[in-house]
Amino acid sequence: MEREFNTLTRGSSHTSPSANADIRMLEALYREAGLHELIPGRKPRVRKDKATDTITKGVVKLHSKWVMKHWQDSRQFERSQEEDWEPLSDGNGE
Repeated sequence: MEREFNTLTRGSSHTSPSANADIRMLEALYREAGLHELIPGRKPRVRKDKATDTITKGVVKLHSKWVMKHWQDSRQFERSQEEDWEPLSDGNGE
């Protein structure tokens, strides 16, 4: 792939180390090759090529009874209304 896209080197030699030109060249090559084009109806060839939908998994887990019950139970406890303040100084400026 590096030979195909001519990316075997890290940019032009004897120049300042700026990746901008290389990135623009790589983006142009990707566009030309159509690597990131959406093709409706296209399916992954193997299962591991499919991206995991972590957002949906998280939402489903949040809406499960156990998670919400655990969240609610860990926040429903009696809280003290008592105030116990220790003085910051003894009144002598210390």
